[in-house]
Amino acid sequence: MLTQWEQHQLANLAKDVCDYRNRNIAAELEKVAYHVEDNGVLFKRLVMRVDSNHVENTESILRVEKVTQGWVILVPDPTSTQQWSNLEQGSLPLYQLFEAIKLDRNHQFWG
Repeated sequence: MLTQWEQHQLANLAKDVCDYRNRNIAAELEKVAYHVEDNGVLFKRLVMRVDSNHVENTESILRVEKVTQGWVILVPDPTSTQQWSNLEQGSLPLYQLFEAIKLDRNHQFWG
């Protein structure tokens, strides 16, 4: 479960992320992950569903693939094939997060 502080940060973040509902989400995420240095490092698993109003903790749809210089990259979670398939079909109103708030190390948000 996410802490209240984490939920608050993610809710604020949801207001500022890019809207990729009309694109091929999987391809976009793969492209972004591919261009991030050391993108294979799993920093911490985080699962959520984001729409225009809120962030909801849910089963594994996305995961944090890498935190680089305080920026967060999310990629499809291969363990949630069915849910990701639904995502690709556009059946869920999602925003995709390509860059995030600078992490506050004192709060140890990802640690």
